Amino acid sequence: MVLAEKLKTLTAEMELLKQKQYASLSVSSMKEQLVELSSRYDEAARDSKPDGQTEAAIADLHRKMGARSAEQYISKFADALAAARATVNELGARYAKEMGFYNHFHPGVSCPVCHRPSQKKIWVRYRPN
Repeated sequence: MVLAEKLKTLTAEMELLKQKQYASLSVSSMKEQLVELSSRYDEAARDSKPDGQTEAAIADLHRKMGARSAEQYISKFADALAAARATVNELGARYAKEMGFYNHFHPGVSCPVCHRPSQKKIWVRYRPN
């Protein structure tokens, strides 16, 4: 018995809610509004069909996009980077050359700059080990 009463109560509440759901809505005005909006949509769709000029502009834009994507990116700093890289390589080679002179320089070897033989007393002063 208790379940039957609950079912009746819930059914009554559901009917009240259905009435409230559509109470503020006018179905006939909504149908009229739907027809109006549908006609406006059809009109807008007809007006927005591309003509020959628009299609040509779109094709031109697609062609430009294809050409632009095929281009290779070159940084505006590429020249500066190449110059800096060349300077670094040049200085590195110079360093290696002078380091080679330094490592092979010992008493009795002639100086690579002035071509005089190095003396032991000068050698001890500049290179103690």
